[in-house]
Amino acid sequence: MDINGSIDNTTTSSSIVGDELKFGIAKICLFSAFFVLGLIGNSLVLIGIGLNKGMQTSTNLLIFNLALADVLFIIVCIPTTLFGFFGHWPFTKFGCKLGKKKNFLFFFFFF
Repeated sequence: MDINGSIDNTTTSSSIVGDELKFGIAKICLFSAFFVLGLIGNSLVLIGIGLNKGMQTSTNLLIFNLALADVLFIIVCIPTTLFGFFGHWPFTKFGCKLGKKKNFLFFFFFF
């Protein structure tokens, strides 16, 4: 609001950059929490079922496989998604081609 009582609706570029920075930090924190908690929790499931012979039933085999798939998803997809958010791809052209092939294969086999 200025001296005459009118409201100024213009935004400065510094406030936009500040909002993007806050949003980026929030993304990093959220994805880091998903990565750490998912890796720890699923690793505990894998260790518990893998080392305890009494828990190796057909039902727990399904849970073991789901935990293993989740660990692989966490290791592969969360970092690449985070890099994609910020527009920086550190994996060279080979990584880009490999990522495109992975997306095509996952889409083709699962949908």
